[in-house]
Amino acid sequence: MIMKRLQITSMITIVIGIICILLWRFVLPEPADWLLRIPGLFILISIFTLVFSTVRLNKIEKEKNRILKIDL
Repeated sequence: MIMKRLQITSMITIVIGIICILLWRFVLPEPADWLLRIPGLFILISIFTLVFSTVRLNKIEKEKNRILKIDL
């Protein structure tokens, strides 16, 4: 349950980060390089947590399926 919540939170953070980058890129065209780096850092962290939670969920699901096959 925690991994599923982490996965959904990561997806939402990625979408928000991409929207922020697009807004800052086109609304504030002046050179504000550090403004683009902050959402980029959040996207990078969100991608890591998304991959981590997806791998953990798949591992848990495979383990559940393996246990169910043994019990049958």
